[in-house]
Amino acid sequence: MLNKKLLQKAPNTNFLMVKLVLVFMFLFTGLIGVARADHEQQLTSASLLTQENTPSTASPNTNRPIIPPDIEKILKRGVLRVAVLTNETSPFLERKPSGETTGYDIDMAKDIANHLGVKINFNFSAKSFNDLIKLIDMDEVDIATSITPTLPRAKFIAFSKPYALPNLVLFLNQADFAQAHIDIQQINNPKYHIGFLQDSAYYSLLKENYLHATAVPYTDLHQGLSDVISGKLFAFFMDQPHLKIWLHEHPQGNLYGQIMVLKEKSLPLTIATAWNNPNFLAWLNQYLEISTRNGTQANLMAKYFN
Repeated sequence: MLNKKLLQKAPNTNFLMVKLVLVFMFLFTGLIGVARADHEQQLTSASLLTQENTPSTASPNTNRPIIPPDIEKILKRGVLRVAVLTNETSPFLERKPSGETTGYDIDMAKDIANHLGVKINFNFSAKSFNDLIKLIDMDEVDIATSITPTLPRAKFIAFSKPYALPNLVLFLNQADFAQAHIDIQQINNPKYHIGFLQDSAYYSLLKENYLHATAVPYTDLHQGLSDVISGKLFAFFMDQPHLKIWLHEHPQGNLYGQIMVLKEKSLPLTIATAWNNPNFLAWLNQYLEISTRNGTQANLMAKYFN
């Protein structure tokens, strides 16, 4: 009787065993899956860390360019083309008897080319600031130096941050100024003739300060300053560094001329490039920021402005 009852319960026991085995297998499979996923995640994280600490091996044929096109064209050419005024003078451009050219702008342009890893080629064909703008607009040069931003110029070219801010001055005939018995503000009158360098930013800056004075354009700086000394011209409007160099070369100007420094008035000098070179312009601004921090600009200033 007992054996018969045991036999009747056996199928139920077997069924329970089967269920336990299936549950155990399900749990075991799940644990394996979790472990495998965790292992794969660890491998993926290790791979990403490895990629961050090793040079990129991405194909150069990817859709996204490695270098912006406006910078890449300079690097492929292997030459930075720089425009400088042919009649530019010290401290921005100095021509030695040997034919070598030096100066603030020359040294800075060479440093820019060095950081780009390219050679440099100077273009001295421009006889005016308008010629510099044309060279940039026609893509004959990559940059031009000592350009002061104005709204008319900004229609054609783009400007970097200023790399120099020399003071603006009036060079007056000492005797005429003394006889006039006026202060610097009273010069804003049509009867006073003030010279400036033609095709330059000096005209707009002159009118900002002396709107009603009579502006007289000159194509030659030496002629304008000589006219002040001789009494033909009441004053000449310019920047202080160029005037200091001229007075050093023409000491008689110190006897007959008088310098009036315009307080809080300066001439921002920038690097100009084409308007469609936004990435190169950003690189130039970064160069100016870094070269200011590391003392490069200060060294150039001490070398050529003092």
